[in-house]
Amino acid sequence: MVYFVRTGSAIGSKSQEAVEWAFKVADYIKSKTSIEIELLRNVTGLQNEIKFLARAESVGAFEKVMEQLESDPDYMKMMPDALGLFVDGSWRDNYFRSVSRE
Repeated sequence: MVYFVRTGSAIGSKSQEAVEWAFKVADYIKSKTSIEIELLRNVTGLQNEIKFLARAESVGAFEKVMEQLESDPDYMKMMPDALGLFVDGSWRDNYFRSVSRE
């Protein structure tokens, strides 16, 4: 299993609006793809970070979904709505994989 985490730092005064935007995006992704997104907020550390967590069988499977979304005009129309809600340059992406003893 592969986990994808996209993290952005909300502008303090826009934190609630940023969360609402993130839920809108997560709901849209769930309605259009096989990927379900969970939203995470830090318990410790930077309190203004919002994380999108997605799971897929492989990096390739997740990248196919991202290609699908990036060619979806309705999805792309939602992206400019994040302007002014997040700190410029704060977005970062990480992939993780589960570890087993086998």
